[in-house]
Amino acid sequence: MHDPKPRGREILTLAGLLPAEDYTLREGLPGERPRKIDLDEKVDPWRPGVEKFKALPRDQTKGKRRPSVSTRM
Repeated sequence: MHDPKPRGREILTLAGLLPAEDYTLREGLPGERPRKIDLDEKVDPWRPGVEKFKALPRDQTKGKRRPSVSTRM
């Protein structure tokens, strides 16, 4: 990762989830509900408290299950 504060799109791309527009990225913080990260939003994955990122397919209604992906930083 070249940018210390990557955009949501970069995190999904590094995880191999393409096209990034097909996924919703969420940030997990202890004791809080996951927060949605927009594709063009910059994120600091090294700030204290960030536990993980979770990506889910945006379209989950076509009957085919696509796995969710959790990434720990």
